[in-house]
Amino acid sequence: MQATLTELTAMSASMQINMFINAHENSSVYVCGGGALNDYLMTRLQAHLPHCTVETTASLGLNPAWVEAVAFAWLARQTLMGETGNLPAVTGASKGVVLGQVCFA
Repeated sequence: MQATLTELTAMSASMQINMFINAHENSSVYVCGGGALNDYLMTRLQAHLPHCTVETTASLGLNPAWVEAVAFAWLARQTLMGETGNLPAVTGASKGVVLGQVCFA
């Protein structure tokens, strides 16, 4: 059962990734979060993405387990700087906005 679910995950992710890459060029895919620690998932992703190098974000100097914390730190930075924190093309929002609110007591 676990192998089947892992294969479904690898196939689903690679189908989406393939929509954004050119199969005739070498590309890199960086995996983060818990899936990056799953050797079988990483092997299956590589099998489904033969024109890509599949690595964890550790190869970029970012521990795969830290990605969520880094994302929230970036969102906090954007808010503090008064900069937008969303991508309308990705989220479907009507415009970019500053996310969140900082209240000093």
